Amino acid sequence: YGGKITGNNTDKDATSHGGGVYIGANAAFTMKGGEITNNTASGYGGGVYIAKDAKSYSISNATITGNIAGANGMGGGIYAYVDGEISNSKIFNNQAKSGGGIHSREVLTIDNSEICNNKTIADGSTKGDITNALGGGIYSNNSLTISNTTISGNTVSGENVSDRDGIGGGIYANSTTTFNDGTIIQNNTASTAAGGVYRSVSKPLSIAGKIKITDNTASGTTSNLYFSNVDTSNNNDYPILIAGQLDEETSIGVTVKGITDTDAMNIATVDESAGDP
Repeated sequence: YGGKITGNNTDKDATSHGGGVYIGANAAFTMKGGEITNNTASGYGGGVYIAKDAKSYSISNATITGNIAGANGMGGGIYAYVDGEISNSKIFNNQAKSGGGIHSREVLTIDNSEICNNKTIADGSTKGDITNALGGGIYSNNSLTISNTTISGNTVSGENVSDRDGIGGGIYANSTTTFNDGTIIQNNTASTAAGGVYRSVSKPLSIAGKIKITDNTASGTTSNLYFSNVDTSNNNDYPILIAGQLDEETSIGVTVKGITDTDAMNIATVDESAGDP
């Protein structure tokens, strides 16, 4: 409860993880209040590293800022291999090569928080490698649910030498994603594509309530919600599932790779009690 962890550095080699906090085997991490600031890891998790064999984690009423993961590091603020929850917290001004604020490998739920002004920077030297610049604010490899949260001012910058470099200024999401009421994703920037959100359509994106995904840019042009590899021949391939009533002020800009006619993109309205369409 409370307290401050600051100014630590794990600089032994590229496998030295957890600049501020390292959570290992069979351990759970609960943070209620307090700050994790200005720590550096030469490996993953500039602020917090939660290992593969750890238990779940919970972070609430906390501030995680100014942390850096090394030259090939992921998760400037948080790197987590396990399921976690973040609420009423601020994660800002962190930096990494992938997931400037958060790099999540498993299920992540974020509520009533701010993920702002984080940076992901890479040189794009390894084509197709996950450590290219991806996800300025959040990199998510599993289910991601966001509610009442602002994701703003994050940047992802690479050398643009591959198709997996400089993508997802706000969020880079590889799996099922849900944006609930109060989600705001604005003023994020990517050097290549998807200034706001990059989405793989192998898993659905569900939205409900008042959502704003606007004013994001990539390569100097508007780029908000970006879908890659949509199969328009498959009527069951729904990039967006409207899982509840949308507020009239909801605003989402959409780009679909390979589709110039946005009417070709499937958008489904879902009665959750009846299951998927």
